[in-house]
Amino acid sequence: MGPLEVIDRTVDLTPTAPKVRQVLSLLLLRNNQPVHANELIDELWGERAPRSALSTLQTYIYKLRKVLNSDGRDGRSETLHTKPYGYVLSIPRESLDLHVFERLVAEAATALEADNPEVAAERLERAFGLWRGRALSDIVAGESLSAHLTRLEENRLRAVELSCDTKLRLGRHNELISELKTLTAENPLHESFHTRLMITLYRAGRRTEALEVYSRLRQVLCDDLGLDPSPMVGRTYQALLSADPSLDEDAPVAAAGASAAIRALGSPAQLPADVGDFVGREDLLEQAEQWLADAPHQTAMPVLVVTGMAGIGKTAFATRLAHRLANAYPDGHLYHQLRGPDGTPIDSATVLTKLLRTAGVPASELPDELEDLQKIFRTWSSGRSMLLLLDDAVSARQVAPLLPGYARCAVIVTSTERLHSLAGACTVDLPPLDARAGAQLLSSIIGEQRFTAHREESAALIRLCAGVPAVLRSVGASITARNWSTAARLGQLTAGGLRLDHLSFGDENLRRRIETHCQDLSMEQWLVLAAFGRLDSATVTPAEVAACTGMDVEDAELSMLSLVDRNLATVISGCARPLYAMHELLRLYAGEVADRLLETPVDNRRPPAKPQLAARWQDARMGQRAQLTA
Repeated sequence: MGPLEVIDRTVDLTPTAPKVRQVLSLLLLRNNQPVHANELIDELWGERAPRSALSTLQTYIYKLRKVLNSDGRDGRSETLHTKPYGYVLSIPRESLDLHVFERLVAEAATALEADNPEVAAERLERAFGLWRGRALSDIVAGESLSAHLTRLEENRLRAVELSCDTKLRLGRHNELISELKTLTAENPLHESFHTRLMITLYRAGRRTEALEVYSRLRQVLCDDLGLDPSPMVGRTYQALLSADPSLDEDAPVAAAGASAAIRALGSPAQLPADVGDFVGREDLLEQAEQWLADAPHQTAMPVLVVTGMAGIGKTAFATRLAHRLANAYPDGHLYHQLRGPDGTPIDSATVLTKLLRTAGVPASELPDELEDLQKIFRTWSSGRSMLLLLDDAVSARQVAPLLPGYARCAVIVTSTERLHSLAGACTVDLPPLDARAGAQLLSSIIGEQRFTAHREESAALIRLCAGVPAVLRSVGASITARNWSTAARLGQLTAGGLRLDHLSFGDENLRRRIETHCQDLSMEQWLVLAAFGRLDSATVTPAEVAACTGMDVEDAELSMLSLVDRNLATVISGCARPLYAMHELLRLYAGEVADRLLETPVDNRRPPAKPQLAARWQDARMGQRAQLTA
């Protein structure tokens, strides 16, 4: 909250090298959370990362570790930890000014709700005293840091709104008028500040000036966006005209605003139907529910990312969670799918347009530019307590413009990507179902009698489905539709070796899900994916993949990490050297990719390999054979 400073008692430990400071800034903002090496590389170099990026990053981490870690003789202990996938910076929450600020603002909000504005004012004074200028003003920010800085500025503005409400409650009208005039000048489209200025002027006996504030805001919105003020501002204006008692000093600040506007528009209810045969995941549901339940006491809007491999049940989990939380968000529930029917991403402007149409904004009043749509959506959602479910996101860049700005809203996002750069998000990583949950799901689909008639064969089917709910549903549906026994279906699956084709039925097709997820892989990522399918081992090392693909070890590991970020591979922790693994059904697909690159006969329904990719693979395989011959 100002220039970056690292102070140990009276000693300034702040690094001087710009990129080292950049790395430290991102680690601090993600304190006690893992930051993947690829995310740091993207932050430092974007799409122009040099081939030596990983080793250069490791050098920066070494320099930070020398500053932050010690052997304990000077009182400092290890704070920067290396993990198989990246790094974790662990420092006490109270040692970071951002966490102290958020705590003080949360305490102020609680005090104001308890009708104790004096305590709220004291906490806010201490909170704003921590700001020393623009956040990280001396850091050149990449994509991830820029997203975090945007979040910090929004948090600061929400704290300013809380401060205004506190001063209104304390009757400090003259002091507040000057402050709000400055805020509205600096934020000419911020309707909340304008609404508070109108109310403050009215309470100070200056109703004519309050009406002029509305006129100026209306003109700016019309000129810049082609829109009228929101219903919240409009109702405040009508209350001013009629000298409504709701504007008096003993009434809540937003009495003439948000809740009445919400009733006028109605509350959207777009959540998909809950999944009837949802099983397991209870611990993860409770953890996610508790995290979101605690979020209203913070200044930042909570964003929960549900991630995992294709078919693992992300949408079912998010939908179940959303229905469990629905009553906590009385002002509506919005839903949008972020991929089209063919798997292509839907651009953020199209999504915002549809969400705003749902909110009741006429299509004729909606602009084309994403930035303008984003302002309208945040204005509309301000003051509301809503739940937004975004399904199958492609990237953090697609999601970021869709987020409301109000802390009492919440967003649940599902994605096969890990979305590391989505600032402030909490991630739920869904593992495969265990054997018990798998048995419960299959039994619910095919019926208890059929399941128990051949219990051993049923258990074998569950093992073949490897804990992937989509595959279990597909296998169960085929048994029910064709009136097979589990023994007959097992025999069909295992005759001639298990293939992904055998695990598909009707609309449920795991290969199609995986191919949709893999459609934008780079050439190097395809090569590494094929290597996982070709190497006959449950775990592989970067050196083995490098030998198999003709890549150098560092490039191979970067590509392996990128597959981890896409939930196409995993890192085995607790090992002396990095080991990588792949879910067994994903390995079936990777084996098909390797076969296709080697031009062996495969199912012609699958898309052909890119010629240059096949050539790279053949060159790597020829080089490997030459080494073996020598």
